[in-house]
Amino acid sequence: MDTDVLHMYKDLISRTFNIRSRVVPIPGTRAWLLEANSLYLCRWLRENIVLNKKEFLGRLGQLPKDEIAAFLKGLFDAEGCVNLNSHQISLCMTDRYLLRVAQLLLLKFDIAASFYMPKKVKREWSQPYAILINNHRSFEKFIESINFTSEIKRERLHCLTSVNRKNGKCTVMSDE
Repeated sequence: MDTDVLHMYKDLISRTFNIRSRVVPIPGTRAWLLEANSLYLCRWLRENIVLNKKEFLGRLGQLPKDEIAAFLKGLFDAEGCVNLNSHQISLCMTDRYLLRVAQLLLLKFDIAASFYMPKKVKREWSQPYAILINNHRSFEKFIESINFTSEIKRERLHCLTSVNRKNGKCTVMSDE
């Protein structure tokens, strides 16, 4: 399990907001949770981001490129993965608007991503959406501009770029 990323974000929350948080396993799953309990932070996020989501996301493109890259890195750290079998970097979630914004922001780094709407796994679940990066030039731009915090995902991405160059198989020791 790649808990190092959660610990990095735990430290970031501590430095940025002066809030103590913790990384804990979610019972009955293979997942972990970064828990930051702060009424102040919750209110701030609700007032400045959640309630004004479209305005907030609409202004992201006006930020300096390093801040846009940090935002995208956070999204890909949380919801992105490297698919060795399909030779893709994917970002999947149920927020269609956020994915469309991310797709446009990637273009600022010359990273082409296609939009995809997979079938729902269960009828009662929300509709998932995805953006897919699947060409070598965009992989290189992604590594150069955004990349992943996760060593496991970086290793898989390196493997993916090697596979695309050599048309061979790549085996990764660690699993996502």
